[in-house]
Amino acid sequence: MHYLNVALAAVFGVLVGANDGGAVLATDTRLSPTKPLYSYLTLVSLVAALPMLGLVGVARTLADRLVVFNEPASEPLVFATLTGALLSVLLLTRGGLPTSLTLAILGGLLGAGLGSGQKIAWPMVSFVLVTAAIAPLFGALVARGLEYLLPAFGQAGNTRLMHRLVFPVLAAAYALNDGQKVIVVISLAFGIQLSNVPYTVPLFAAALFGVGVLVGWGRYVDAIATSVVSLPFRPALITEGSTAITVMASAAAGAPVSMSQTIIGSIVGSSTAGGRGRVRWQRVSSVGLAWVFTLPLSAVVAYMTVLALHAR
Repeated sequence: MHYLNVALAAVFGVLVGANDGGAVLATDTRLSPTKPLYSYLTLVSLVAALPMLGLVGVARTLADRLVVFNEPASEPLVFATLTGALLSVLLLTRGGLPTSLTLAILGGLLGAGLGSGQKIAWPMVSFVLVTAAIAPLFGALVARGLEYLLPAFGQAGNTRLMHRLVFPVLAAAYALNDGQKVIVVISLAFGIQLSNVPYTVPLFAAALFGVGVLVGWGRYVDAIATSVVSLPFRPALITEGSTAITVMASAAAGAPVSMSQTIIGSIVGSSTAGGRGRVRWQRVSSVGLAWVFTLPLSAVVAYMTVLALHAR
């Protein structure tokens, strides 16, 4: 089962790159469509480098502070967690329903913990879920604030120059928060404690993430950058800044949030100043639908997987 868990963790890492990487690079493609290599290398490098410096607070929350395992998570529990996360995303995607990998791994951890009789730290779970739920709204509010506080940036060329300065902050925010779920699943699959993570884990996580970005880049850039609203230069830059602020704040609190959902909230906040009618609200509603479907389904699948393994 060890090798199966490693394979599932690798699949999860690639999916995270395809999904989250496309979301992070969506505004980048709008602001700098001819030079994406800079942003790609910046994002992947920071996903590897910051955890190597020991900045893994969100990863520790996911691995240690939600489900209090009586002992290091056994291979069946890891298998149930990953199965719950991946199978729920697969089922929802095939059904044409919105989903979230961050919510999927949260649900998988909770379902596996409940199914195996582990202690659940419900106050911390509640804090994490509330933080994740309000992150898109907070991103929208920050974006509206930046829209009114910051002066006009002038020509598109000036906006792109500012983007070169802002994007590394956005990439760092992702590496410190949502990007750490790949480190969690790899550590669980290999039985590694997050208190002593070798540098090879962040490197492996970044490699899987980088492959996923290349696989899913175009699809997710189109889905996020154009389906919510047609994003001009200035709102795209404000979206980057407000998302970075929101995700950095939650990382400081050790709470994982969905980068793609926060970006959608920030896009709405930066765009509604020009009129609410510009926003395609049906796409925005997918954030709420992802909560309705993903978290419960991944928890149920993980729970049932644990029961099935114990019945063998």
